[in-house]
Amino acid sequence: MVRNNKLAFILSLFILIALPSISLYYSFQGSKLRKDAMAELVPKGQLADSITRHFTGEFTYRIIGQTCSDIFLLDSLIDQFIQEDLQFVLLGDSIFEQNFETSRIAQWNKKGSIIKNRLPFLSGVEDWMPCQFKLIDKQHQVLNTYDLKNAVARRKMVEHIALLVTRK
Repeated sequence: MVRNNKLAFILSLFILIALPSISLYYSFQGSKLRKDAMAELVPKGQLADSITRHFTGEFTYRIIGQTCSDIFLLDSLIDQFIQEDLQFVLLGDSIFEQNFETSRIAQWNKKGSIIKNRLPFLSGVEDWMPCQFKLIDKQHQVLNTYDLKNAVARRKMVEHIALLVTRK
């Protein structure tokens, strides 16, 4: 009987002290990660008017960049965030249209989430590399730039977008 009481006491202490402490620790860690990510998303400049005048629709955030030959990557990224208040703006020679099924493009465009610009030499994008994307806000401020050829940058981009779209 004494053994059962000791076990019950230890279990009670674990439930009353250890579990809340562990929960609090992970809560603080998550808060720190969120604060660090938000610090990385301070505006870093304004996108050129020569680019923004081609935007259509009202979106809170846009991903704008040169098309990338990695169609699987673009396909996955668009599918992951197509339901969010986010628009993808693809500049350049539109490898996009050549490599994706027409039905997929039509599905994405129902929401107006994709803009394709066939003008490969828009003023203001000359220095952009293929697969380089910028995350911009409603005021056309650049929040961050990502090279999608780099796995760390891709992961960071997904984290940043997920963080922003869940803040609604």
